[in-house]
Amino acid sequence: MKSRRNGFFLLIIFLVLFGANTAIADQTIMFKVPVKLNNLYADVKSFSASCKVTKADNPNTLWTHGRTDINVSKNYDGIVDVPVTVPDSIASEMNYWVCEIALFHTSAASGCTPKVDASTSACKAKAGTQLVTRVEGPLPRTSSSVPQLQKNKVIK
Repeated sequence: MKSRRNGFFLLIIFLVLFGANTAIADQTIMFKVPVKLNNLYADVKSFSASCKVTKADNPNTLWTHGRTDINVSKNYDGIVDVPVTVPDSIASEMNYWVCEIALFHTSAASGCTPKVDASTSACKAKAGTQLVTRVEGPLPRTSSSVPQLQKNKVIK
């Protein structure tokens, strides 16, 4: 009976010691996205800033992302915080980031990217407008193979 009890306690000790070492902790990167919107159509009620962390060889692949929605009326000029949680299990593979803007209007559930030749009037930009709706770049690295992902890392 005593050896069974000792075996049980030994099992608990192993679980505590080795279970804590194998736990995976997520990392959060805080993107600070500058957004300036002017003269929006009246039916544009909100916009989103979304960011993703991905691989440079295929930046359109979605690995992990975050999105912040902001209600808006006519204009917006400010910094939007977009937190992106990156699981440690994929952090070493991630080497690129992408942030984009989308407008949401009353006649559509999905967002649209502002552009001069947009088919939806709410997303149509005036001719000559300098549009920047997507920004991207490499993730900073501490060495040649490991991205510099740290808790609450800020990328502007």
